[in-house]
Amino acid sequence: MGTENLKKMQIKAVCLLFICFVSVILLGKIYIKMQENPNDYVQINQTDYTKMNYKDGYYYYQSSADHFYLYKADVTGSKMECLAKQVPKEIYVIDDWIYFTNASDGQTLYRIHTDGSGMEQVLQQEISRLVPMGDGFYYLSQMDGYLYEWREDKGSRLLYEENCTWLGTYGEMLYVTEKEEGETNYSIISMDRSGKIISRYDDCGGRIIPTDQYLYYVENSNVMCISLEDGKKKKIAEIPIETEYEDVIDYSICGGDFYVLCYQPEEAYVVYQYKILTDIWETLYEQPLEDTDWIYKGFDDFQIVNKKIFMKEWSSEGKGELWYWLDIETGAKAVFEDMEPFRNITEPIGDVFYGATQESLVYLDEDYVFDEILEDGEGNLIDINMVIPQVNENIKAYQEINRKIQKDAEDFYYEQMEFSEYIKDAAAEWENESAGCWEYVYLYADSDYVSIVYWKFIGRNGLSDVKCNQYEVRLYSSETGEEIDIEDLFCADKEEVLLRFSYAIRKTKSGLRLFHDDLEMLERHDSDYRSMKSYYLLTEEGIDVFFVERVRTKIDSYIISYEELVDILK
Repeated sequence: MGTENLKKMQIKAVCLLFICFVSVILLGKIYIKMQENPNDYVQINQTDYTKMNYKDGYYYYQSSADHFYLYKADVTGSKMECLAKQVPKEIYVIDDWIYFTNASDGQTLYRIHTDGSGMEQVLQQEISRLVPMGDGFYYLSQMDGYLYEWREDKGSRLLYEENCTWLGTYGEMLYVTEKEEGETNYSIISMDRSGKIISRYDDCGGRIIPTDQYLYYVENSNVMCISLEDGKKKKIAEIPIETEYEDVIDYSICGGDFYVLCYQPEEAYVVYQYKILTDIWETLYEQPLEDTDWIYKGFDDFQIVNKKIFMKEWSSEGKGELWYWLDIETGAKAVFEDMEPFRNITEPIGDVFYGATQESLVYLDEDYVFDEILEDGEGNLIDINMVIPQVNENIKAYQEINRKIQKDAEDFYYEQMEFSEYIKDAAAEWENESAGCWEYVYLYADSDYVSIVYWKFIGRNGLSDVKCNQYEVRLYSSETGEEIDIEDLFCADKEEVLLRFSYAIRKTKSGLRLFHDDLEMLERHDSDYRSMKSYYLLTEEGIDVFFVERVRTKIDSYIISYEELVDILK
């Protein structure tokens, strides 16, 4: 019996050692897998661009307190450092490099050391979405949506030649979303690192969160998932929407739990937490809206980093949006990045246009006025009203500027004459009267610049047939008489100037509501659509930015002081 017990004990010992050996191997594989994933791929499982990232005790982020520049902060958020006066759209930290798509330079790929040294451009291609995987990056081209791979030793290569709208990864596979023209739902395509297509899932949501087992997305008010094992799609939960008009703004995953940011119009913003394993919903955070007459369009940036939810929230007039953080484990909330109010921006009360400024009168002669009703011999009336300024010899290039002012008026005159011919056949006889107005409504002049805004209208009487109803802006050099653009006033490039304007405008509540996200502003400043396009004029205090929405009375105007722009002015 003693010998048999000894043998049993020996067998048990061997089995125990084998189990321990296998466990060590498994744990070793898990550890190795974790080491192969140095970027913590949870950080790139955002449905928005990754503007906040974390590594080794530091946050790397797009600053809301300093012109959207690239910043670094310690784990407490108390020690902050500007790494580069460049605007990052996406940020990833690999070893001691920070890789970021640079909105200050056409959304091309840049990198800089974590200590702020050695900044360089990596790729000249304009990028719409970027994710790291393995020892390279994968990105979508802004121009056509094609998927590319980039490696430092091999450069870029095309992987997928279709228009993709989004790109995600969990570290092993790539997931791109496509949307056919005219369709409402998206398709999700998975592929390996070489670009080989593995599977396709149709009729899905457009913003996906990949994990190692499932693809998650929100469809209406339902949390959906796709099993990567069998491709089956199913609803796993319904978001506990409390009001009829509540909208899902964004969502993400952290630690196996699902987090959803919702907006209750004119009432509150709510962050819901869904514990997937226990199927329990909780309200993690709720922010009432104090100003119920104003619909806030913020909270575009919803990022979960280092077990904290980061989101941009309205702070106060003059500060605009700031980064706030919400601790997932404790529920504690605080401002991550504060600032002094932006005092050098004012919002004029009423219509900004009032003719020539008082300080400009010394540079002006008497206005030229042409106000007559002409008849073309067939009973058709042509009502023309023109009021144009005349600058005097106190402006060095006054003759050249006056010539260009008069040329604009002549061009307007001939344009209205053409329109009067058009309405002979387009209108009933009693309505055959065209009306035209080319009148300057604002003028600023000094020894350096002449800035003029005209109101231009051409249409039929009664406004029933309008050819144009808009503002036209002119800016001249007082020295040469040359017509110049707003960027000619600065030593910085155009994108930097427009981003500065965008930053200042978003520091006001009424300015913030004009845009859906901070990088859209740059596009709208230079838009081809007149209802969105920004126009600029000079004042004694600074540069006035005003947005025109067809009708003269609908103006949002912002004066950004020269003091604020002093480091980029010529």
